[in-house]
Amino acid sequence: MLKAATILYIPSLSKRAFWDTDLNTLDLDRHSRFIIIRVFERGNAKDKEAITQYYGEGKIVATLLEADSLLPVAIESAKKMFHLSDKDFACYTKKPLPLSYSKY
Repeated sequence: MLKAATILYIPSLSKRAFWDTDLNTLDLDRHSRFIIIRVFERGNAKDKEAITQYYGEGKIVATLLEADSLLPVAIESAKKMFHLSDKDFACYTKKPLPLSYSKY
């Protein structure tokens, strides 16, 4: 009896989101936070679909909700995809650091 080979799914990501990064140097597990945030901020719909299939909805939602900052486009996309509200995101609920200006 032959065992079925385990097929490892590796997402195919566009250069649109990673124009400044060599995709071959990214470790999908070690750099997951960077990849998820970058795809939601700069990627296209296929990129979002690919990482959702790879990481799963739970990991993506947790990463986006815990992020200290996100571009508005990432927040809006995540809200639509995962039925979230502004209040769910830590970047909306954390108090920003006050600006300090030195006087000359």
